[in-house]
Amino acid sequence: MSYWNKYLNNFFAGAKHCTPFHNRSERFVAENVSSDVDMSIPPVSAKPKSRRFLLVAVCVAVIVIALIAAVYCFVLPGMNSQNGFSIVTNFSDGAWANYVVNLYDENGVFASQDTMSVSATSGAFNGKDCWIYVEDYSHINATATYSSVTTYYLDKSTFYNMHLKNQLLINGESILAEEFNPESTHFLDDKQNFEEMTVVARGVTAAVQAGTFSCIKRSGTIYYPDSVYGYYDVTNWVSADVPAWGMVRYQAHHNGMLISEFELVSYGR
Repeated sequence: MSYWNKYLNNFFAGAKHCTPFHNRSERFVAENVSSDVDMSIPPVSAKPKSRRFLLVAVCVAVIVIALIAAVYCFVLPGMNSQNGFSIVTNFSDGAWANYVVNLYDENGVFASQDTMSVSATSGAFNGKDCWIYVEDYSHINATATYSSVTTYYLDKSTFYNMHLKNQLLINGESILAEEFNPESTHFLDDKQNFEEMTVVARGVTAAVQAGTFSCIKRSGTIYYPDSVYGYYDVTNWVSADVPAWGMVRYQAHHNGMLISEFELVSYGR
């Protein structure tokens, strides 16, 4: 059992590991366009004029098809298109974002409000260029401030996670720390999780404290090791205008009940 279960289950409202980016320590916390195109070509007349007409028609058809392909293959700046999904990878040195986190109990009743800040800096891990991406999640109750700081070392060429560090602090004092490699049981990867989600809509408007954004909306069921419920139905709204993974809003449900919700408050780079 990781220390996150041992120390955090009592005050994270059962949403541990369930966040927009996955196992952020207590992180309480994939559009087929179907078209029937008639590609048949009328019998070709031996007359030169008919051949010229047919040639023009074919050229026009090729151009139209190319334009359609361009539209469906278009990816917004700051996004990677992979397996039909659009994944925001808007990392830059010094980028940051702040979120408010609303947590709910097993009955869907509001339980508490926490905060999370994320940041990215350029660095290296084992001699390989990477983005050092940090998520700092804080929960405050009547007696103490509990924080979990999760550090990811993301390969700059693929954005997959190469190494993971988790640290738990109480009132600013480090209590426990763990490190994980991709082979570890508790290792999780944001990009890998995003690749398992389905794009359900594009151009969706999401209004949050940080402003109004045109987003890609994704959903899917994700498993978070060591979490309270294990499997969560998650939905997120992402925009290439927002740093890092572009997260604007995120919701996690279990058995149809809202468990946690993240909303963007501020950001910069």
